[in-house]
Amino acid sequence: MSSHIPLHTNGHALLPKRTNAVHVFAEPGEDPLVVGAHFTCAICDERPVYVLRDGAVHVREPCRYPRGITTEVTLDVPTGKLIVTADLRDVYDADIHAGATALGQAQAVEAMANLGCAYGPVGNSCPSLYRNGEDGYIIASPIPDDDDLPSLPDENRMADICTDDLWAYSIADFED
Repeated sequence: MSSHIPLHTNGHALLPKRTNAVHVFAEPGEDPLVVGAHFTCAICDERPVYVLRDGAVHVREPCRYPRGITTEVTLDVPTGKLIVTADLRDVYDADIHAGATALGQAQAVEAMANLGCAYGPVGNSCPSLYRNGEDGYIIASPIPDDDDLPSLPDENRMADICTDDLWAYSIADFED
């Protein structure tokens, strides 16, 4: 039997945008076959176990990161000069691939930070590096003409990053 019913994700990122229901194929007492949801969570990379109850599909276990994953890197820059580009993995002899999930990307960020390089996946956004105070920087791709977003002053823009080859940024000390 097939039905189109709501999916309660239990914090997992499983559904395409603007979707809250899936097609379910199941006979009474069977594990449901769910069509229309991702095979694994886009955040934690876990494969969900589904249960049918109360006219909906529910994910049994909650996501370990229901609010996503935030990474922050502090980079030592003894020369006071930065190299800012899309990809420095070869320079650090790092065989690191971010993967498609937030957890995989966070693991890649941490692995590169341990080698002395600030690295972060940013999609095909060609972001810029902006000064944020005396010792801080922000990687961002401002959206023009959007009144709801904070603006980043152009005079604070320090570098542009082309993401044509790799959808990421790498920042390191110039001498490193």
